[in-house]
Amino acid sequence: MSNGREFSKPAEYQIMVKGNANAGWPLRFDDYTVLPQPNLETLIMGIVNDQPALHGLLGRIRDEGLTLLWLRRQNGEPGKPTGNS
Repeated sequence: MSNGREFSKPAEYQIMVKGNANAGWPLRFDDYTVLPQPNLETLIMGIVNDQPALHGLLGRIRDEGLTLLWLRRQNGEPGKPTGNS
């Protein structure tokens, strides 16, 4: 069982939402990479500093009226390959 301390450190996240990115998306998510995907989906990814920052990002997604499809926290240190695809 985790004591939660690893969630208070920066980590890389990938978040898939329903809808295709348009020209305004990068401005709304300027700290993150926004990549259009097939099937009218968009991948938002980047480093999130801690759990409060993650909740803020999820709130921004909610406020934009986007549908959250999935969220994945990458293992390992931010920016380092993990071997997971």
